[in-house]
Amino acid sequence: MSRSSGLLSLRMYRTDKSYRDPGQLLPSIAFSMEQPGLYWRILGFSVSGCIGEFFVITLIQRFGALVAVITTSLRKMASIVLSFVIFPKVFSMAYVLGTFMVFSGLSLEVYVKNSTAIHRYWETYLNRRTTLSADDRAVV
Repeated sequence: MSRSSGLLSLRMYRTDKSYRDPGQLLPSIAFSMEQPGLYWRILGFSVSGCIGEFFVITLIQRFGALVAVITTSLRKMASIVLSFVIFPKVFSMAYVLGTFMVFSGLSLEVYVKNSTAIHRYWETYLNRRTTLSADDRAVV
């Protein structure tokens, strides 16, 4: 329930003034008491955060950190694309550049981590292709 305490402290201290202003604590609590559905929303957000953390930790344990990073990056990208569809906003090339940089970095990490397996795969693939070509020539 780490998210619930963080969200509650964020809710209580978020004001137009500095979030470190202790004079805002009591008005924040009073405001929260006036909002009947606020605690259910905080609880729902906290529970969904805990479930999300559980799935990410399970993903890391089963498939490794790289797969978890790729999965969470794809989820974030899908959220951003959905945000552009639902709430139209100005699109700039900075979005494309940022996406390209993130996925280039992830691709480079996959390549470096698995370079021997990738080279072995391509050697096997090319050898099979060459062998098949020679067999095809012998049949003709």
